[in-house]
Amino acid sequence: MTKKIETKDWTTKFVEKNAWAILMLIASLIYFVGGFFPSNDAKIEAMSDDISRIEQAILTISQNQEKIIILQEKQNTTDANIIEIKQDIREIKNALNIL
Repeated sequence: MTKKIETKDWTTKFVEKNAWAILMLIASLIYFVGGFFPSNDAKIEAMSDDISRIEQAILTISQNQEKIIILQEKQNTTDANIIEIKQDIREIKNALNIL
C-alpha cells in the first residue's frame, strides 16, 4: 500500500487552521470601516435638510417674482402718469402759444 503525500502550500494550511479567525477579522474590519461612513439615517436626514433648503429657495424666488411683477406694474403706472403729465404740459404750452 502506498501512502498518499499531501502537497499543500503554507497559505492553504494557514487558511484551513484559522478560517474562523479570518472570518471574524474580516467581519470586524467591515464593522469598523462601516463606522466611518454615515448610516442611511444620516443620509436621509441630510437629504431632508437639502430638500427643505431647496423648498425655501423656491418659495423665496416665487415671492421675489411676485414683488418684481408688482414693481413692474408700479413702473408701468408711473410711466403712464409721466406720459400723461407730458401731454398736459404740451397742451398747456400749446394753449400759452395760442394766447
